Amino acid sequence: MKKINLHIIQQAIFIFLIVLTPSLFTVGLDENFEFIKTYFLIFLFSLSILLYVFKSFYTKKNVKISFAGFFYLLFLCLYSFSTFFSTNFQTSFFGYFGRFSASLLFFITLVFYLISNRSLISKVSIDNIINYIILGSLLPLTYGFIQVLHFDFITWEILDNRVFSTFGQPNWYGSYLILILSICLFFYVEDKLNKYLPLFVLALLLLIQTQSISSLIALFITVSVYVVFRFRYVSKNRFLVIIFFTIVTLLLFGHNFYSRLEKQVLAYDEANTLITNDTGKIRLILLQSSLDQILHNKKIFTVGSGPETFAYSFIRPVELNNTSEWNVIFNKPHNFAAEEFFELGIGGFIFYSVMYVLFIYKLSFDRSSILGVSILTTSFFGWPTAYLYLILFLLFYKIYLLRKVFKFTFYVPIKLFFVSFIAVLSFLEVIYVISYVFYLSNPCLSLKILPEYQNYVYKCGEERGDIYYYNQAYLLNPNNKVISLLSGYRLLTYDPNRSEQIFRELLKKEPFNPIFIYHFGLSQEKLNRIHEALDYYKKANDMVPNYFEANKAVERMRGNLNTL
Repeated sequence: MKKINLHIIQQAIFIFLIVLTPSLFTVGLDENFEFIKTYFLIFLFSLSILLYVFKSFYTKKNVKISFAGFFYLLFLCLYSFSTFFSTNFQTSFFGYFGRFSASLLFFITLVFYLISNRSLISKVSIDNIINYIILGSLLPLTYGFIQVLHFDFITWEILDNRVFSTFGQPNWYGSYLILILSICLFFYVEDKLNKYLPLFVLALLLLIQTQSISSLIALFITVSVYVVFRFRYVSKNRFLVIIFFTIVTLLLFGHNFYSRLEKQVLAYDEANTLITNDTGKIRLILLQSSLDQILHNKKIFTVGSGPETFAYSFIRPVELNNTSEWNVIFNKPHNFAAEEFFELGIGGFIFYSVMYVLFIYKLSFDRSSILGVSILTTSFFGWPTAYLYLILFLLFYKIYLLRKVFKFTFYVPIKLFFVSFIAVLSFLEVIYVISYVFYLSNPCLSLKILPEYQNYVYKCGEERGDIYYYNQAYLLNPNNKVISLLSGYRLLTYDPNRSEQIFRELLKKEPFNPIFIYHFGLSQEKLNRIHEALDYYKKANDMVPNYFEANKAVERMRGNLNTL
């Protein structure tokens, strides 16, 4: 009876992971979409692993690890090694604040979940997994359509008129929709299931309403790869129907998308001084600069800056001053290949490259491989969400599950150690989740729950107006440019000398950053160094044509000099 109950629980966990996760979101938190999904997955991963280990105490079965399992363990070693040498261990372990997937905690639980559930996964057919994915898409698709009709019952603080559904960002939702479109495509053109045609059209309509150019490019690449490798299985007439509905949908509902595309093209015109939408140009600059820094930094090339620490180690190039996002501190290069190379070193780049090649290799024999191809292709223009990581790793594990299975004895001391290890991780997970829930309403309580966590320290300082917390927040991780900038600004009134030191350190890292130059000018003004302040304000103003604060500061300083 115990065996039956445990098996049913594991099956339920497996289904919940795939079906429920895409629909999860909250209101009232600092991040309402990815946080809940990521930690819901981690919680169920941990619970499943603990159930597996507890069950193993009553059995003497060996642990079976397949080729994919070894591949993941190797990746986990790489991830742990990179975390050990990370620019900031806390960020690599828990994830970048506001971007919680891809933490070491997430991948430890994901990898061991897959390995411990090898038997369960081997018995579930690929088609069943795909059906669970489709079932889980009902709410994200419905909510997306509600947003298209402007009937959203929740007021989000998002000004852009782009659909994001339960994923919070249009590009994240776009990546998810390509997964759904890939499923609809092969069910319709290979299995000739007509019910997937309207679902394809709906998902395509929603994808267009995200206005995500990168997602549409990724869809075109994914479909092209699919047709090339599955050509003999594809019904030509049905594929023509897909093309027809795609063209009609674009013509009828693509006006906002065309407007966004036109702005992207105009961004490359040097004569155009008013740039409002140039994400393509920005991503190209980010990619080029990321690759340049990878090749010229031995640590980054070999072991990386550490998982999720791109924002701390990336040196902002001067070319970004001529874009609409000249005042942004980037936390991602918006290219998954470059990000993994930057954060994990050459090993991370090789891991995902091998995974991509193996998915394509299998595509001629297994159509479900296109789902892995679609996720990695869309990620080339961004990065995977927690749910897409789950599907990506699950599908690869399922496809290569039976390749070279090895058996290992799971001795009692190892079981005890493993239970303790997962229990500690689960405890840390609970602590982190509870602390995050109170972050906006009571950050000082969050700080008590999780001491010396940089974001909580700074936020507690804001609540109490205590300069000690601002200085402490900066010291906890000077490489965090966002917190450093905010802390330095807060210290201007109370301790301008300390503020000057912080801004000077930021300028050493990025001497061509107009934001840092302007703020250093503020510190000089506070210290009554009028001429120095004017020089830095002028420098910041000259770097960016529409830096209004710097322009006003220049006028203010000139007025002060005239009155002397």
